[in-house]
Amino acid sequence: MKGQTNISDNRKELTTLCWKIRELMEQSEYRPCEELIEDAMATHPHAPEPHNLLGLLLEMQGDHLTAMKHFRAAYALDPAYSPAR
Repeated sequence: MKGQTNISDNRKELTTLCWKIRELMEQSEYRPCEELIEDAMATHPHAPEPHNLLGLLLEMQGDHLTAMKHFRAAYALDPAYSPAR
């Protein structure tokens, strides 16, 4: 059961991160987004969410090529993660 709790906690943390990043992006607060995403990548190296979020941020900043690399990384980490499709 402990492993399931940890997975559940990670999901909650990543969902909260997604909402926080969305709010910051809507306010054009890109630097705090970058910092939060970098921390999430270090904390959750096998999760697709941080790569997808970085892809979205890069897309908003006009860096389409690098954004696509992060979208592909998110998909490679979890092909079932629908936002990366």
